[in-house]
Amino acid sequence: MDDGGRFMEDLRAQMFSAESRRASLVRQKMAFVIILMSLGSVSIMSTTTNIRTWGLFYLAPLIALAFDFCILAESFVIGRVGLFIRESPETPAEEKLWERSKSKQSTELPIMGSVVISILVLIGAMVALWKCDRVDKSYWIWAGGAGGMLAALWLYKCWNCQRLKEFRESVNRERPDRTHSEKG
Repeated sequence: MDDGGRFMEDLRAQMFSAESRRASLVRQKMAFVIILMSLGSVSIMSTTTNIRTWGLFYLAPLIALAFDFCILAESFVIGRVGLFIRESPETPAEEKLWERSKSKQSTELPIMGSVVISILVLIGAMVALWKCDRVDKSYWIWAGGAGGMLAALWLYKCWNCQRLKEFRESVNRERPDRTHSEKG
């Protein structure tokens, strides 16, 4: 196999690895969030004991959002590699078609699903803390911080979209031998 073929195989392996890491991150996020929210609810249900685990409600959404940053980073790697494979003259036409059809689904859907789950966890934690009568100055600072993390996550996603656009333009500039029909 020539160096170009080996390079493309390495890219495909890198994309598969990133997809596996992203799936693992989603599973880990779900496990952490479920455990933290479950343990946090123990203090709500056990009124006869002195166990007070409501503080875990503060932690669950922040961990969920931290995982979202990692999931977004892996999605960027997947998008960048997929873009390069789609734009490469070394890639067979069938593979280019496949990459085009799956590119939007493989990057956007996991990100949006993960963020929606994080927002639901945040809302659930806010309601649970409200029910525990834990609404004070620290509650509002925490809620503002979580909202700030959501805003930072959105900005990070926008930045990654811009980086992918610039990467596409860079790849197209590096290949002056491509015809106009290949660029579309």
